[in-house]
Amino acid sequence: MATTLKLGFVDYLNSLPLTKKSKDNYRQYARWFERYGFGVLDAKTIQDSAQLSRFIHNLAKNYDADKTARRKWPFNDRRKSDARTIASHYLDFLQTSDAIEKTQIQLDKAGEYSPGDSQEAKEKVLRSIALRRGQPKFRADLLHAYAGKCAVTGTAIGDVLEAAHIIPYSGVSTNHISNGLLLRSDIHALFDLRLLSVDPTNFRVYCSQQIRHEPMYDKLDGKTISMPAKSNEQPSRKALETHFEKRVS
Repeated sequence: MATTLKLGFVDYLNSLPLTKKSKDNYRQYARWFERYGFGVLDAKTIQDSAQLSRFIHNLAKNYDADKTARRKWPFNDRRKSDARTIASHYLDFLQTSDAIEKTQIQLDKAGEYSPGDSQEAKEKVLRSIALRRGQPKFRADLLHAYAGKCAVTGTAIGDVLEAAHIIPYSGVSTNHISNGLLLRSDIHALFDLRLLSVDPTNFRVYCSQQIRHEPMYDKLDGKTISMPAKSNEQPSRKALETHFEKRVS
């Protein structure tokens, strides 16, 4: 029985903060998993050391037996170690996607996605807010990049910090760190509703007139957000521009 990886794993690999060379290498291993793997590769298999060892052993055996490859390298110990790394990423992907799917099912039952509802934009916001807790790796990456502090307020209380998508969540590919901001929960809600945005030209906070009557938000208007030290972890100007263009006046 050939191994079939869950749809979306390649998108997940592409969303990881890695070099192009590393992503190409990871995608190659994903193809090898499906071509040379035997049996099911699921969370239970990956978490069981003996089962994972058997899976990788069979993977290496089938790979080495393939005489059709134009370029041939043996599946040596280094490749076996790399395969374990990819399996670890696949486990993260499975756990994240399972959490998201469970939330989606719950929201469907609650009627959150009524196709007859004219307020489509608000539905997307509610969906994003409901799903954000189901993406632990995305949040962990942002917590590290922003040193555990809200990009807008500087709040450092972990329990109220959330991973905000600049472009609304539409699959694991949008869980890229440059499509995220670490925000305090109330700031996150305002950001999702476009009542608060970030000017992509100077990274200054914009607050809608609708919330400026509150002193705590009025004083944030015009403030420069905190930025990750690494340039590849900083928010995408293009993504911010898309968000900023739809801000509420």
